[in-house]
Amino acid sequence: MPLQSNHSIIGGKMLEEGSPAPQFSAPDQHGNMVSLEDFSGKWIALWWYPKASTPG
Repeated sequence: MPLQSNHSIIGGKMLEEGSPAPQFSAPDQHGNMVSLEDFSGKWIALWWYPKASTPG
């Protein structure tokens, strides 16, 4: 399921390497909402990239 947002940040600040990720929520592969705090105390890897064929 592709993730889409109706929110955008223009001129947002780039995170420093090793800094904590900001809190966010997104649907999982079954459509259930999960948030970053659901994984508190666990190691996770976050990975995302711009949609193919778009600038960025």
